[in-house]
Amino acid sequence: MINQKSGIVLIEDDVALGNSISELLSLSGFNVNWFKDGIDALLYLNKHIPDIIISDLMMPNMNGEDLYFNIKKNGKLNAVPFVIITANIDDSVQYKLLENGVNDFIVKPFKVRELIFKVNNLLEFKNNIEKKFKFAFFHCHP
Repeated sequence: MINQKSGIVLIEDDVALGNSISELLSLSGFNVNWFKDGIDALLYLNKHIPDIIISDLMMPNMNGEDLYFNIKKNGKLNAVPFVIITANIDDSVQYKLLENGVNDFIVKPFKVRELIFKVNNLLEFKNNIEKKFKFAFFHCHP
């Protein structure tokens, strides 16, 4: 496990699926904040910076695409990996989101192991980049 207390923000309006994902991520050692709505998640994200964001695409009030573009406007959240969960996705929407920086998609139905592996891989990648920047910064700025 990368970091036993990595913080994940999960946005999923389906209560049964949200409960399952939240519980399984918690059992895998992650600190999960689950929101059923993109608007509530955005309010939370304005004050908190998680290690990763996982969002359903199709939700009422604010869908995952709108949430992602709102988050992209917030400079503090630019380095937070963003994963979209979806049952089916139009190629044009997927390409638009990938072109604009979404890190990965998880297609429903999915295996929990797939989600855990993808989360761990993104967190490891993010941690490695942070280590390199800290190393470069401290060695270039005495």
